Amino acid sequence: IIVDLHSWPQEEWVKEEDSPSLIVLETEEGIIKLEMNDDASYKLWSMTINHMLMLSSSYGGY
Repeated sequence: IIVDLHSWPQEEWVKEEDSPSLIVLETEEGIIKLEMNDDASYKLWSMTINHMLMLSSSYGGY
């Protein structure tokens, strides 16, 4: 189960032009960090994960 979803905190990580983008998934079992090398992949993954989490919460009663 996903507990929290966020981008890496900017105060701990400053994005430079060639540095990867991070998505952090915090679960009951631990933390998963997804690293993307381009903004298009980052946007695709973050929107997809967010959409799937919204869908899973809407079907939670079944």
